[in-house]
Amino acid sequence: LDASADSEKEEDMVEWLREVGMPADYVNKLARMFQDIKVSEDLNGQFRTSTARHDAINIKILNAGAWARGSERVTVSLPVELEDYIPEVEDFYKKKHSGRKLHWYHHMSNGTITFTTNGGKFDLDVTTFQMAVLFAWNQRPHDKVSYENLRLATELPDGELRRTLWSLVAFPKLKRQLLLFAPNVAAPKDFGEHSLFWINQDFALIKNGKPQKRGKVNLIGRLQLSTERSQVEDNQSIVQLRILRTQ
Repeated sequence: LDASADSEKEEDMVEWLREVGMPADYVNKLARMFQDIKVSEDLNGQFRTSTARHDAINIKILNAGAWARGSERVTVSLPVELEDYIPEVEDFYKKKHSGRKLHWYHHMSNGTITFTTNGGKFDLDVTTFQMAVLFAWNQRPHDKVSYENLRLATELPDGELRRTLWSLVAFPKLKRQLLLFAPNVAAPKDFGEHSLFWINQDFALIKNGKPQKRGKVNLIGRLQLSTERSQVEDNQSIVQLRILRTQ
């Protein structure tokens, strides 16, 4: 998903796992993931030539069986700028593959937005969930918004919204956070429905003790490929793999 340091080495690792006896189902799933990425590169090139907005979006058409479970799609209200692309992508794909249906896994998506404050203008690499939250202030940059109103605006489940907000108010690599909040809490589980959040209009990147007026920040960290529900299932799968390896 454009987050690989060296895709060739990763593919070699898949073959090594096959050689050392990793169960075929797991190895084949990994191999299919790499195949999907290559196929998506071709589809993406074709899509870009079919639309005038070719620089704004990078689509990935992935096999649900290899990448995600059907039960783990998460509801989120997308910014209009993203929502408008969905029918365009679906129409393009139907022309290529009639009879197939696309399912959107927004928790696996990310993008870059421009964030402007009194401190300057910054490019932010964000998850789709982070984007949905930040766009709640797009038309009201100076307002304080309650947790409950953010939940209604984004339509994110409670756990996902808490985790996303925490990444915007307590990102460890930032000396000045994107969002401020009150009252103060020690963990995302302590946010209440009346907790207030607002844009930090003095946000800036600090370098050598001095605020910078321009810059780029990666807020994605490790891209989330599973939701809270599927993480339990993933842990169970890991246990089963360990059992197979010790037999």
